[in-house]
Amino acid sequence: MNASKHATMITISKCMKLERGYTKVSVNKLIELLKTWHNRNINRRWCFQITRDLEDGGFIRRRNRYKKTAQYPYGQQSSLFSITLKGAYYLLQNCVVGARELLAQIKSLMKGNDNRFPTPELKAETFTNQEIFDNKGRLKALIETLA
Repeated sequence: MNASKHATMITISKCMKLERGYTKVSVNKLIELLKTWHNRNINRRWCFQITRDLEDGGFIRRRNRYKKTAQYPYGQQSSLFSITLKGAYYLLQNCVVGARELLAQIKSLMKGNDNRFPTPELKAETFTNQEIFDNKGRLKALIETLA
């Protein structure tokens, strides 16, 4: 890996909160942090390429997020980044501070249920008896018209 990718990997690991296991850092903020922490001045396009290379290499996982807005049907938000087991081993081999704790956290998550990314709660839909009766009637009428 070149120095920019190594610095990006360290920056993502430092932005992660251990209790959550992921970070919401945006690309603009990532570029800003690389400049202040590692003296790496990179462009936005190169930052996207670095994150794509890290994702293809299996070092990080990224989950895209979308939010429904009033103006547009869906607007994109910053991605959620999470470091994989391979990425944690890479950080540990390069003697990054906090990599051992990160590795222990990832291993504990793998033993249990991996809930690093938040998921929306599923709501069970409840129908009244009248709604069930009406829907059965509609279904029977639909079958009769098809036959």
